[in-house]
Amino acid sequence: MIWHPQRIIETPEGFQDEPYSYSFNQLAFAISLVATQEVIGLPLPMDQDADFYLCSIAFTFPGTANLKWLGVKFRNCYGQSLSDDFLSLNGFGYAAGSTNAPFSAGGWTQVIETPDYQKAGSILMLDVKNQSDTTTFTFNQAFELRGFKRYPVGVCN
Repeated sequence: MIWHPQRIIETPEGFQDEPYSYSFNQLAFAISLVATQEVIGLPLPMDQDADFYLCSIAFTFPGTANLKWLGVKFRNCYGQSLSDDFLSLNGFGYAAGSTNAPFSAGGWTQVIETPDYQKAGSILMLDVKNQSDTTTFTFNQAFELRGFKRYPVGVCN
């Protein structure tokens, strides 16, 4: 059984859940985004050892770019978007009117209300958007996909 901020998630009989995070550092993607530009389909590969259940996405701020304009959208391994539109970092991590000073030093975490299933070996996709009409910046954001892996009993190492 895994604790989740909203509820307890029951583990099916014959399986065990282990907390797990996929970390992507700021060097994984270094993309210059001109005003209003969207980049669709940056691949985020999942390990092949077990299915992954995504519970939250946590961003940290390197503090080197004007990231208040950054919008992000994640799509699961079935191509389904996890949000209706791009999520703005401005609303989560930055004080109104700031340029690159995070409102909270730890960045922001977006909780997924129902854990999203990612098949072992699949690829989650990240879409990014510059939501400014005038500003260009480099997307070099570090982030984590947090959740748990589900293993058959006796397989987890």
